[in-house]
Amino acid sequence: VAMHRAKWLLQNVFNKSTDRVLFTTFTVNLANDILENLKKICPPELMNRIDVINLDKWVSNFLHSQGYKNSIVYGDKIEELWKQAYTVAPDKPNLSIQFYKEEWSKIIKPLEISSLEGYLKASRTGRGVRLERSDKKAIWPVFEELMNLMNDNNCRDVDTALSEARILLQSKGDILAYKSIIVDESQDLSTSAFKLIRHMAGPEHENDIFIVGDTHQRIYKKKVILSRCGINIRGRSRNLKLNYRTTEETRKWAFNILTGIGFDDLDGGADDGKGYKSLMKGPEPVVKHLSSFNDEVEFIIKFIDDLQKNTENFDLKNVCLVSRTQEQIDAYCEALKNRNYKVYEIKRSKSEE
Repeated sequence: VAMHRAKWLLQNVFNKSTDRVLFTTFTVNLANDILENLKKICPPELMNRIDVINLDKWVSNFLHSQGYKNSIVYGDKIEELWKQAYTVAPDKPNLSIQFYKEEWSKIIKPLEISSLEGYLKASRTGRGVRLERSDKKAIWPVFEELMNLMNDNNCRDVDTALSEARILLQSKGDILAYKSIIVDESQDLSTSAFKLIRHMAGPEHENDIFIVGDTHQRIYKKKVILSRCGINIRGRSRNLKLNYRTTEETRKWAFNILTGIGFDDLDGGADDGKGYKSLMKGPEPVVKHLSSFNDEVEFIIKFIDDLQKNTENFDLKNVCLVSRTQEQIDAYCEALKNRNYKVYEIKRSKSEE
């Protein structure tokens, strides 16, 4: 839907040779996949007027074009800074490092707090752990230390970079050429990201922003209320209820797991999940419980061998093994390679053939 929307806008609304559209999403490989698929439906003259890029990369490119010296860091690098900052955490209140990380991402960055005074005034509704004024004073040095460490190392976490890009845009005025911004996988973007997107799109106007998302697929706990980011979707949103890529059996199985869990509509309302259905049919999902990693490997190998024996024109690349952590992925890859199976690891940071 988002890709056809981009094509329609370029053909029918923003059709001058100087009109540009931005199509942004959460990860590098998804952006590259969208780019390749857009090429299948858009002639070159339209493709020349659309930028397809994941938001973090756009921010990095923009900031560096403006003389910004800091790099955006992820994973182990930001984790190490958090560990260093956590060394100044007080004994009371005794809070885990995970609490500090969530306080940073859910309170400090969305509210753009940069000082103890701002933190003391901030509302923490919905955070669960109550903090007195004295508690806030006690824990603030951890956040201050993190900011100092980022300055010392010439780096930023993603949300800080997003905020700084927006502030830089505000100071520069209307310097972007985009007439419209299309956002995919919006459920995983943060408040800081949507505040930036609102500013990138300029003052609210017709066809300024088009957002696609599914909170049932949210991975990163970044619950956002779009109206608080200056994006008004009340009465303007639609639920797409036909699923074209998952079998009905898998859809029902997944929804049954989520029974009793609430999902939002990206703007503070609720999505009850009713009325959704898949057009494809397939086998019922099977859950297999095994007592050890070696048993799991043996089961997977037998499963693949059975597919090879019983499936006409079977191709090994049509089997995907998914796991929760990178450590588990590494272990499975090694185990399968040791059994002479070729494996290809799908990375978040690069596109797939």
